[in-house]
Amino acid sequence: MLVQTSNNNLINQPLKLLPLFVFIFLCAVVLVLVLSSSEITTRYYILIISIPFCLFIIVNYKLTFAILVISLFINLNFFYFSISELLVVFVFLSFLFTHKFKVGEFNNQILFYFGIFILSILPSFYNLIFNIPEALPLSLHLLFFVLIFTIVAASFNNYIQIRNLLILFLIISLINGLYVIGMAILTGNRIFGFSGIMYVDYVGYSIVISFLFLMLEKKRKLLSLVLLLAFSLALIFTQTRSIWLVTSLTLLLIFLHITFNHKKYNVNRLKLIVTFSLIVFAIAIFVLTLKDVNKGYFERIEIKKIEQTDDPMRQTLQINSLVTRYFIWSIAWDAFTSNPITGVGIYGFPFVSNEYSKIDNFLYEAYVERLTPHETFLAMLTEGGMVGFLGFIIFLISTIFFAIKSYLISKSDDELFFSEIILWLTLYTLFSMIITDAWLWGHGIVLWGLLIGMSIANRKIINLNSSKQNNLYENKL
Repeated sequence: MLVQTSNNNLINQPLKLLPLFVFIFLCAVVLVLVLSSSEITTRYYILIISIPFCLFIIVNYKLTFAILVISLFINLNFFYFSISELLVVFVFLSFLFTHKFKVGEFNNQILFYFGIFILSILPSFYNLIFNIPEALPLSLHLLFFVLIFTIVAASFNNYIQIRNLLILFLIISLINGLYVIGMAILTGNRIFGFSGIMYVDYVGYSIVISFLFLMLEKKRKLLSLVLLLAFSLALIFTQTRSIWLVTSLTLLLIFLHITFNHKKYNVNRLKLIVTFSLIVFAIAIFVLTLKDVNKGYFERIEIKKIEQTDDPMRQTLQINSLVTRYFIWSIAWDAFTSNPITGVGIYGFPFVSNEYSKIDNFLYEAYVERLTPHETFLAMLTEGGMVGFLGFIIFLISTIFFAIKSYLISKSDDELFFSEIILWLTLYTLFSMIITDAWLWGHGIVLWGLLIGMSIANRKIINLNSSKQNNLYENKL
């Protein structure tokens, strides 16, 4: 339960914090742009300087949490950790400082299955401890993950909090999206904005959320449509075809689901079909027009050109990104087959990939060295072995079935709406994991933690509402 203070109106009126959020966000953007060409040591100085500020704001949980969400869009890393992961610590401290809670409140089904996953990767630590101890600190990614989803699950008690989180996420995503669109048009280059490459999944999330707002919300449909189109353009300009496929698949499944269950949502099936068709038609026309105007937008910067300086002929090498990923995948697979039971050690592949490489040293240094397996399930096989992989699959499936059950037991419009959003974001994350391992570390694992925390909080709210209704019914009897 949140500790209320009479002299702190900011806690009771979160909307008044929006100008402050925007100001802090813009300052952070300027800081990132200034530091983009700086040495890494400068960033550590900034981190040290910012610690007193972070300690000061922990007295206001909502402000601390909002800054965490904003930090997802700041492409700033320290060692192997993103700025958002480090801010999880301050959110945790703020939660302890401002909330009264019981340990029993943290017990939930998802946490149980996460515990199974942790047990399954413990054998992989043998290789970490004795072979690659420098990778041991990277296990903190999992600590930040469990902290954020348990904190969100415990501190979110109503749908206003979930809605505010989604709106804040959409606002910042829109700002970055407009920046991507503007810079892409001006330069003709592949742009991710100040959020870095993780924005391709942020904008995927944003498209799913705005699409569900458009399909299911009775009000502000024009605003939802504008947001959906803006995010779609931003995704197009990122030139990330794999995320185009992931997002398109998710939207198609959402459309089919709502269409076949239109009576449940009290929406007109014909209007749904017409709206979806017009959106697809508008985006297709824009893509075709843009392709005719500038073919460079879709030639995709996946062909990389590098030079072998040790070759007297200075031959130029052009390699498609799918081929470069194959280099990583083949080495990761060899690492797995060499350690099939326990893996090379959780988060350890970047440190030992050279031991399993069979490609030319020049190619290894250019495309593989210090990189992760670049695919979630292969990463778990390689680093956790079959034991860790099985534990991860159990945990992942538990999050999906948890979201599905929440949707099935939803009764009120709010319960159904937010259960839909959480379920489809969960499925989007699953699809995205097939093409990237960004959900296992950095901003990705924090975002996934926020989603799982919302899922647990949603179930808590549904159960609470059901309990209230049952008590009301018993009192009438």
